[in-house]
Amino acid sequence: RLDGGESGLPRCDLFLKPLRGAGGRGASSWIYREDGRYHGNRGTVLDEAGLLEFLAELSHSDEYVIRARVSNHPELAALAGTALSTVRVVTCLDEQGRPEVTHAVLRMASSTDVVVDNFHAGGIAAAVDLATARLGPATDMGLRADSRWWDTHPVSGAPITGHTIPMWEQVPELARRAHEIFGDQVAIGWDIAVCEEGPLLVEGNKSPDLDIIQRIGREPLGNTRFGELLYFHVERAATAGATGRIPGFTVAEPGGQVAVGGEETGETH
Repeated sequence: RLDGGESGLPRCDLFLKPLRGAGGRGASSWIYREDGRYHGNRGTVLDEAGLLEFLAELSHSDEYVIRARVSNHPELAALAGTALSTVRVVTCLDEQGRPEVTHAVLRMASSTDVVVDNFHAGGIAAAVDLATARLGPATDMGLRADSRWWDTHPVSGAPITGHTIPMWEQVPELARRAHEIFGDQVAIGWDIAVCEEGPLLVEGNKSPDLDIIQRIGREPLGNTRFGELLYFHVERAATAGATGRIPGFTVAEPGGQVAVGGEETGETH
């Protein structure tokens, strides 16, 4: 139970996703109305019994997670559309084993008919300046002929470039605190939503989509602090007698570049 109340579904908006889903596939939102029915993002309207039956049917083929649906901070609403926008914050253990934030991007839905902000589900993203919280221009994965960079949101027209993320000082701190709990992981990609009541940790990804960071940052990750730290950990593992091989990464000699392998395609970007 989300609210600790009686049996049945909570009387609130719900967000549904496969437990082992990726890229936003299979996600849906259900808005609770005063008539006691839940209105799905694809136009389906069900009462509580109908939605429970629908969820039971879904669970025959996969396990699903149901969460209370949350909303963006009002200052981000025009950039988010109908989806919850999240900041992908990448943390990597530094030379002393302390989590360090190396990159951050704000992910946004680029259309009104989706409920997720995933970059691999047609979304767009903009780099976040770690010092000022200001956004750069946004773009998509860059795989289409009409791919471009946007200074304003393609649907709402709201300014993206120069927009400042509210409560920013709390976002990297939340990511660092979360990484401390998983100290056996060298690098983690955190999805953090900035809501009116403060930043909310949505999930952590032990194999983050680094193509997002590299595409939005317009430079090889091997040339950044992330590449420097990655080389440090690979070299240390090799020195300690390990294989030194991390799937998805090809490590060059000092002064060279680190090529980052694509999580889903296996390609090198």
